[in-house]
Amino acid sequence: MKFREKDIIQFLIPPSLLLGFVIILSTINYIQEIDMSFEEIIVYTAHISPLLCIVSVLLSVIWFQKRK
Repeated sequence: MKFREKDIIQFLIPPSLLLGFVIILSTINYIQEIDMSFEEIIVYTAHISPLLCIVSVLLSVIWFQKRK
């Protein structure tokens, strides 16, 4: 199975944008509810980022498979 550049872009953009938007909104909401210092925000983001990358890739794969 060969991938063209256009396929890869279409494959990554929609789930990643959706996931990114949800992450930003939930993070803003979380920070507003709990008064966090800047260092705590960085630690929280560092802990959650790898998990979010994995979820984003999985969503991309599922989304791409459904489009075929």
